Amino acid sequence: MLALIDGDVLKYQCGFASDAQARQRGLTHENLSYCLHGVSETIKSIVNVSKADDYCIFVSHPVNRRIDIFPEYKANRDPTHKPHWFKEIHSYLFDRHNAVFSEEGDEADDALGIAQCSGMFGDTVICSIDKDLDCIPGLHYNFSKNRKENGVYYIDEEDANRFFYKQILTGDSTDNIPGMFKKLGKKATSKYTTPLDKLIRPSDMYSHVVDCYEGDEEWVKFIGDLVWIKRAEDGLWVPS
Repeated sequence: MLALIDGDVLKYQCGFASDAQARQRGLTHENLSYCLHGVSETIKSIVNVSKADDYCIFVSHPVNRRIDIFPEYKANRDPTHKPHWFKEIHSYLFDRHNAVFSEEGDEADDALGIAQCSGMFGDTVICSIDKDLDCIPGLHYNFSKNRKENGVYYIDEEDANRFFYKQILTGDSTDNIPGMFKKLGKKATSKYTTPLDKLIRPSDMYSHVVDCYEGDEEWVKFIGDLVWIKRAEDGLWVPS
């Protein structure tokens, strides 16, 4: 079993945890060696709890295709709000843990989705705290929560597709992706999302979402392209 680890999450989570521990001791930041030790221990814990034999860490490529689709993508985030040792953790992941960049234009999420769905690494488990990855079928490990068995859970193909289509309705405020409210002034309540739970075929899920958007397939494609996480290297979303 190979643990597919979200390196973007490691940089922020471990870095901010280090800063918080420093503040508790009245310091502005920890010694770098302490911070990097925490990163190493987190990686060891992820591999151990997910019952993996080895791991591969993926980091987002600097060029992001989603910004080309929607310039306001993630524009609600403060780019300066980073842990003190952010750059050092980034270098450490590459120098000591053989981290790899996603393909140009892709984010770490896409690399994780491709690695899990392609079968190129055999048995895998996606290790992240990002709920967006629930649109990828297979084994998952959320290392910030005890979700089901030690945070390890399985998502089948149908549930992965449902999660994706629900995201088209809700949008994603964390990434500044609009949804129904931005388009129609309607909140994506259970009235709109629950019917997807009874649908099995992606084509039926797509039809339901288009109906919710009053037939605006162009808008559905726009949001779908933003929330879709790749399952293959050339696997951009094609509406059913």
